[in-house]
Amino acid sequence: MYMEVGKIRELTDYVEGKKDKKLYTWLGQYNESVGNLDEAVKYYELGESTSNLVRLYLSQNQVQ
Repeated sequence: MYMEVGKIRELTDYVEGKKDKKLYTWLGQYNESVGNLDEAVKYYELGESTSNLVRLYLSQNQVQ
């Protein structure tokens, strides 16, 4: 709902308040899709989404 009306800050606040790994991963995917890679990494880490972190790092040639 927040996304539909362009209230991304409110959406982020909601997700952070819930502290749900699935929501963190979803927010990471959203941030990655709009090019906010640092934010994507942050939320993938919070969501403990190792596969998304590995994929993102590999796509950026950050193998270390």
